[in-house]
Amino acid sequence: MKKLVWVIIICFILVVFLQLRIDTFREHYKPGGTASFGYISREVLATALMGLREVAASLLWLKIEDYFHSGEHEKIAPLIRIITWLDPHFIEAYSSGAWQLAWNSEDWRLIPSAEEFLQEGIKNNPDKYELYADMGWLYYDKVKDYDKAVEWYKRATALPSPPTVKRMLAHSYERAGKIDEAIKVWKKLVEEGQKVVEKNPKNFEAIFDRDVAIHNYNLCIIRKVDRAALARNPKHYYLTYQVYRISPRILQIRGKTNLPELSRIHVSLVDADIEARKTKSLGWQLMNLTEYRDVWPQVRNGEIKTEIDLSDTLKYPLKGDTFILKLSFIPQTQPIVVQDYVGWLGEGMTGNDLTVVHASPPKKKL
Repeated sequence: MKKLVWVIIICFILVVFLQLRIDTFREHYKPGGTASFGYISREVLATALMGLREVAASLLWLKIEDYFHSGEHEKIAPLIRIITWLDPHFIEAYSSGAWQLAWNSEDWRLIPSAEEFLQEGIKNNPDKYELYADMGWLYYDKVKDYDKAVEWYKRATALPSPPTVKRMLAHSYERAGKIDEAIKVWKKLVEEGQKVVEKNPKNFEAIFDRDVAIHNYNLCIIRKVDRAALARNPKHYYLTYQVYRISPRILQIRGKTNLPELSRIHVSLVDADIEARKTKSLGWQLMNLTEYRDVWPQVRNGEIKTEIDLSDTLKYPLKGDTFILKLSFIPQTQPIVVQDYVGWLGEGMTGNDLTVVHASPPKKKL
């Protein structure tokens, strides 16, 4: 019986090898390339069936590089899903897959999928810092939930990780308005960096890391003092706007404000019952959920102007009966030069349109 099993295995290997040789000359006799199963070539499938799943995953990863550089991005996500099935320890595949969903697609409805994908990667690789840091960046850069960013970066820094991850933890603390915690992280980075430099004075990377920490540590202390002064004499701010429908699916927004130059206004248009809709399956959401968000329109000479383009009917199906249009100025998300006027959390702001978010520490938004 054992001999029969070995004969079958050897025959299978020989068949695969022979097929690979045939495929090499196939184009000379019958153009059209190698037969495939979806995006998976016979070579990759054979490799996977032989038990070399990691090798098959690596071959597919090379294919992803081709798709990315040729602009065929729609083919990437399915392949990444297969790669992580073949090799659940392929860290870069999880990182790339989350990026494709949350950033490259430019579709806010896919952010929960990006989060779930990273969660799966973390479950399969709990001792690797990279995916914890990716989750932190998702909340820091895309979702703008800095408290959750802090949570994930703390988990990343609890594992062996480079100084860049600890720097992002400090920045997340700053954005969350937890300045004393940020200063502690910067101070620790300065001390750790100094020890590395003392051991090897010619380690220029360590010198750079230490000097970056010193720079940010000093800036954080200076801004803590300066922005505390803003709270003692806050300035009155306002934001008014009008909405124009310039085509069936395009809205134009024009506004006036006395917010600092280059302030960023968060614009969103969502279903009025979006929270209830989000409880449905992701497939249902993609067909029935409208979630438009734009955080880029900037204040120029006391004015803002932007357009909401919903002409992509797949991304913006408009299946709801009513929608909520919201414009908001959130101090946490602003460039540093703007925060120097309004504070980390709006402590330098007052006005009739201001909303205080009761959190710890309290936040304001216009």
